[in-house]
Amino acid sequence: MIMNIKKKLRAALLAVYKPYIVRKEKFIATRMWKQGVKECIEAYKETKGPRFYLWFDRNSFQFIPIVYEYRRKGDAIAMKYLIRSRKVKVRKEMTVEDMKRECFYYTPSKWGAVGCDSDNKLRLRKYAEWINYYMTELSEPMKKVRAFKP
Repeated sequence: MIMNIKKKLRAALLAVYKPYIVRKEKFIATRMWKQGVKECIEAYKETKGPRFYLWFDRNSFQFIPIVYEYRRKGDAIAMKYLIRSRKVKVRKEMTVEDMKRECFYYTPSKWGAVGCDSDNKLRLRKYAEWINYYMTELSEPMKKVRAFKP
C-alpha cells in the first residue's frame, strides 16, 4: 500500500517536473544556437571566407564557426582539427555536401550558393537537429528525467 502511494507520488512529481525541464532546456539550447549562428555570421562578414559551418565543441561546450574547403592535397586545416580533437567522425575525404549535412548551420557561399538564412525550411531543420542533439546528448537534466522510473 505504501509503495503504491510512493509510486503515484513520484509519477505526479515527474509529471510536474518534466514539462518545466523540457521548456528550460529548450530555451537554453535555443539561446546557445542563436549565439552560435550570430558568431558564424559575424565571422563570415569579417573574413569574407568562402562559407562558414557551425560545429559544436563538446570539450569547451560552445559553438565553433569553421571554414572548410577541401583540396586534393588534403590540407583542410579545419577538418584536421575536428578529426584530431574527435569532434567529428569522418571518412578521409569529406565533401561539401557532407559538411552541410553534419553541421548545425552554414552561411551562404561567396560564389552564390544559398545558406541556411535564405531557406527557412532548411534553417528550421538545422535548428531541430540541434535541439534534438542537445536534448539527447548534452542536457544532464534531460538524461536524469529519461533515466528516472517512478
